Amino acid sequence: MCQRIMNTSINHTGKTSVFITIILLVLLFYAALLLKFNSKIALAVLFSIPALVFLLYQIVKHPYLGILFMVIGTALDTTGRVPGIGLTPFHIGAVATFFSLAFNKLYKNEYVLTVPDISGVLYCYIVLILFSLLYSPSKIGGGVDFLRITALVIVMLSVVNVITTKKQVYVVLSVLVLCSFVLSVLSLRDILGNSVDLLSLLTNLNRVGNRTVATFDNPNNLALFLMFSLTVVVSIVINSNAALWKKSILVLIAILVLAAIGGTYSRAVWLSTSVAVTFIIFYSKHRNKILLSVAAAVIVFGLVFFHHPFVQSIFMRINSITQVGKEASNSTRLFIFSGGLNMFFDSHLIGVGFGGFPHYYSSLYMPPGQLLRDVHECHSLPIEILAETGIIGIILAISIVRRFFKSSIRVISQLNDDPLFRACYIGLVAAMIGFFIDKLFSTGGLLHNWLWLGLGLVYACIKIIGRDASKYNNQLQ
Repeated sequence: MCQRIMNTSINHTGKTSVFITIILLVLLFYAALLLKFNSKIALAVLFSIPALVFLLYQIVKHPYLGILFMVIGTALDTTGRVPGIGLTPFHIGAVATFFSLAFNKLYKNEYVLTVPDISGVLYCYIVLILFSLLYSPSKIGGGVDFLRITALVIVMLSVVNVITTKKQVYVVLSVLVLCSFVLSVLSLRDILGNSVDLLSLLTNLNRVGNRTVATFDNPNNLALFLMFSLTVVVSIVINSNAALWKKSILVLIAILVLAAIGGTYSRAVWLSTSVAVTFIIFYSKHRNKILLSVAAAVIVFGLVFFHHPFVQSIFMRINSITQVGKEASNSTRLFIFSGGLNMFFDSHLIGVGFGGFPHYYSSLYMPPGQLLRDVHECHSLPIEILAETGIIGIILAISIVRRFFKSSIRVISQLNDDPLFRACYIGLVAAMIGFFIDKLFSTGGLLHNWLWLGLGLVYACIKIIGRDASKYNNQLQ
């Protein structure tokens, strides 16, 4: 008994000493900041350190919380970058999630590692990229992008394994929708010219034609981020049995997000969003009524607001697709597509090397008639893969996409017992459909955060669905 009391006293004394040591170190650090900077900066850092330590501690306990950092970091984009080093909350969340998963697996053995069915083909494609760097004209730039892709694949695998429950999926998607809501408000504020008068909000769009970016540096990336949340919200409204008041709130959010997507003037995302929403409606029990209602709403909206400047600018943007000769963006895309195909025909088996498209296009394949001379990145992911990794690369890429959609769509029929989770899952699959359609006409496909986050979330849901199905079969037996 005495020995137990002594051990408890010693442990308590040890914890107190550690606590006092930490306080002294923090105070010394604060004093150093005061000498270097002013008191406000020192005070801000002093209070941010405990908050950061607490958050990292929570991520170690619950690794899936690191995904929230990645979602928020993607939403912040350029705004969230630390000046000088380019570090963002996405990087912090990715590293914290990976090491938390490794710690819990090695020391607590709490996770059973799951590998998606696309992994084998994906690894072959990564090896092909690595091999192509041997003959790529952009070895340094291509090498950096190769490391980024490898890190994003690790992010995908981490997401698949740290998400283990439906509740965690709901938390991640809730943060995604919340971020999109805030971005939509910022976008509409930018579009509407900071007006606070309701009448002027409805009648005077004094910045029509300016593409909103919110926190992003590219309006197309903002539109793509918003599309991911829009598909989830629309799917919950259409395919779940949520309460009416909840659906009403989600409808308002969807309208705001849709308006913000319109304000980006991203034609590729408009197309991909339309296809994604159509996919969601297809899995609804009332799809015919919904399709008729949507068509009627579009017609009525078009007739009522046809002469409104914002609506007119959207129609003009859509009509610009047909103006190939007059619209520099369209003609440049056609030149780039043609150059990419010629690049493929000249090196059809293994391509020109990963990262080599901009170099060869600007030096050999850019025609004299291209007006936008500074645009030399491929605006189509399939053509970029064809040009840089040849027929072998495109076969592997098509195999990855085919396996993903075969696996993801097949399990939808197993979700009839949980309407909310089914709706969220359909929304995620629809978002991935939209993503791949968008990347038929956009840049940066393989390096986009949401490609790998989306793959990870979908495969995490498939894992949860398979686990629940196994439990149900065991109970029947």
